[in-house]
Amino acid sequence: MNSNQLFSKLDQLFEQRQITTYAKQVGLWETMTKLLLDNLRALQFAIYEIDDLLEQTWDIDAKVGEFITEKRTEIELLVMTITESKDRTKELLKRLRTFFQMELQMREWVSPVTIPIDIFYSLKICDIHLQRDIITLKAQKNVPENIWNALETYDKVWEVIDDLEDIEEDMESINSNRFLLEAFEIGFENTKEEYLDYLLQIEKIIFPLEWEVISLLGSKATEPNKLITQAKQLIQTSKLPHGRVPLLVKLLWEKSST
Repeated sequence: MNSNQLFSKLDQLFEQRQITTYAKQVGLWETMTKLLLDNLRALQFAIYEIDDLLEQTWDIDAKVGEFITEKRTEIELLVMTITESKDRTKELLKRLRTFFQMELQMREWVSPVTIPIDIFYSLKICDIHLQRDIITLKAQKNVPENIWNALETYDKVWEVIDDLEDIEEDMESINSNRFLLEAFEIGFENTKEEYLDYLLQIEKIIFPLEWEVISLLGSKATEPNKLITQAKQLIQTSKLPHGRVPLLVKLLWEKSST
């Protein structure tokens, strides 16, 4: 992707997850919100730059490694500028580092499917988790743990939907689309069954706190029950491209045979 496409993707994420509204709802001062959101956009853009490179690059040579190191340093400096704390920065970036590690481990024949489904999607939301964490910290807001867990679970449903909607696109990219990879590892019907069971677990977390989640995201946010219904429908109607094997599956097979 070029820079304009990455910024468009960034804008879509912020709108979809209602980041600006979340900042207002947790009580962040309006004067602070604009400056903070500018920094958060720069932070998300740097994350997307690494993502975009890894989706196109399998072998991590010195040049690629140097670029990733440079962007990770940029991310760390941005977070440290916002938090004004080295220790807090290290803690906030823990999940993002684990996600990047997972992406790199794929190149050593460690399939993302080996990671339990809920842990996997906890890693997939590392960027939005980081955004919400920073906003909550700056607002000095204490969000109750059960509501925070429901909010994170809401974000996980979006990531499941992204995987399902991107099946065709991810056939030709090096992307950790768990649904697609699992379908080739344990079978399509078994994968659909696991994902439907996962959504049932998610319902138990979100539904009792649906109003609380919406109160933090605003009226423009997609309601959790509608989001889960959309995910279920996508699972039921999903299809694998006939006679084709995803690029990442081919690369993992090649790695395992060497």
